[in-house]
Amino acid sequence: AETGSDRLHIGQGSLIYGEIDNDMVRINGDFEVNNSSTFKVYKSTGRVGIGTAPTYKLDVAGDRIRLVNGTEWIAMRTDGGTGYLDLSFGAGSLVIQGSTTNENVIINPSMNKVGIRTWTPQYELDVNGSIRAIGSVYYGGSTTSANGTAYTKPDYVFGNEYSVMKINEVEDYLHLENHLPWVTSAEKEKRENGDATDMTRMAFETLETVENLQMQIIELNKKVTELSELIKTQETEIKVLKQIHE
Repeated sequence: AETGSDRLHIGQGSLIYGEIDNDMVRINGDFEVNNSSTFKVYKSTGRVGIGTAPTYKLDVAGDRIRLVNGTEWIAMRTDGGTGYLDLSFGAGSLVIQGSTTNENVIINPSMNKVGIRTWTPQYELDVNGSIRAIGSVYYGGSTTSANGTAYTKPDYVFGNEYSVMKINEVEDYLHLENHLPWVTSAEKEKRENGDATDMTRMAFETLETVENLQMQIIELNKKVTELSELIKTQETEIKVLKQIHE
């Protein structure tokens, strides 16, 4: 100890140095608690180990690291050999942010919503950007869409109870409504979803449209076949009449 001061030196070269008046202790070397791996700080590598000799800057042997503030916490854990990021909030969200505020992933537990490149997700998954799927995209599991309407493949178009519109009826409808009869109008889409488009509904409406067109083509083909047979019959009759007059 320094005479007449609050300084303490232990070991050659002040291996342990303390300033009592400043509540400060400095250890100029590796530091261990209980002469084991309970807690270690390595001066040469700048590594800290809790429960283990550190391999990384902070190395913890245990099932959980937790930051707590009252009843709220953020924890990283490996319970049962499975990795978790365990979150608890009062009214907060988990945010992973890049170099700008537009590069973010936000998870809002209280609203069960996830946003990518948006801070205010309006749907369970809200993405401000493009989406790509290498595999298939499935609709179903739950029988309703976001607006509460259930969709099924429109095979009913081929049923006996379904009335397929005739081509002239479709033409009249287009002149009156300015959209196909099987597809939601732009005005209704805007009213229900703002600037968004319900792609699930559009997919099923498009399929119903295609099926209706196919049924119309089948009917037209029947008429073409009938007319072809009629033309053949008339050609035969004309040929016979020509032979009679000759």
